[in-house]
Amino acid sequence: MTIRVAGAADAAALASLRGDDDPEFVTRMAAWLASEGNRRTTWLALVAEEPVGMASMLEYRRMPRPDRPDSR
Repeated sequence: MTIRVAGAADAAALASLRGDDDPEFVTRMAAWLASEGNRRTTWLALVAEEPVGMASMLEYRRMPRPDRPDSR
């Protein structure tokens, strides 16, 4: 098994794991990946180069407070 950070080229693999490999959905998935920018990290799990799972984490950036350092 290989687990790695998913990139733009993995839109079709992620779409298939969401249950739809229709080209329109793949395009939507690619747009979503691009729009999430550096706020979200998505990992892709592969077995023999076939997608078998994924996980996604959104970074929550807290609003600044005067008495604390910035956090996320």
